[in-house]
Amino acid sequence: MAASPWAQPQTGGQQSTPVLPAPQAMPDRPQSGPPPAGPPMPPVAPPPRPPRRGIPWLLVGGAVVLLIAAIAATAAITYAVARNTNAPNATPPPAAPTAQVPQFSTAEQDAAKQQLCQVFDVSTRGTMAQGGVRQNGQPNILPLVRTVNTIVAVQNSLMPAVPADVAQVARSFIDANLRLTTAAAGPTATDEVNRLNGVANDATYALAGVCGLPR
Repeated sequence: MAASPWAQPQTGGQQSTPVLPAPQAMPDRPQSGPPPAGPPMPPVAPPPRPPRRGIPWLLVGGAVVLLIAAIAATAAITYAVARNTNAPNATPPPAAPTAQVPQFSTAEQDAAKQQLCQVFDVSTRGTMAQGGVRQNGQPNILPLVRTVNTIVAVQNSLMPAVPADVAQVARSFIDANLRLTTAAAGPTATDEVNRLNGVANDATYALAGVCGLPR
């Protein structure tokens, strides 16, 4: 059995120097500097952004736009319905029947004319002797009453069978005498009443001439 190098020598006196094992070679250490690059790290997601304060305004604006669009659509539909309702029908309504002028025989026309002229003659006879419708600037009641009575009598005698030429003269008589009695019974100036009296006399003479009555 070999002796251990660390054991005490058996011989006395002189100590021998112990023999140390040769140091083992250490691996080369890398020089100072940044550590070698490893595999790339995954990207870190940024933190979530806080909600923007302008979003409620965008929502309000969108709601307003939708409301305006709805109102416009409703107005367009209403206009279209009203236009179709008021539009004239494609088929025109049937024309109203033309009023037919009644035809009267010669005997019927002569009878109607004779009745009108007789009423006119009776209602106006003797009125000239009673004076004018106004005397001394005041209404003359009796001639006014008789003139109004004649106007009503002739008006009631204007039947459809009266010939057109006689009816036209009778209407002129009625109009002229109505103007005269209205002016004479009111505050119209005397000169104007005299003028209207002359017009009424002319109309009276015209109707008397159509009827073949003496003036």
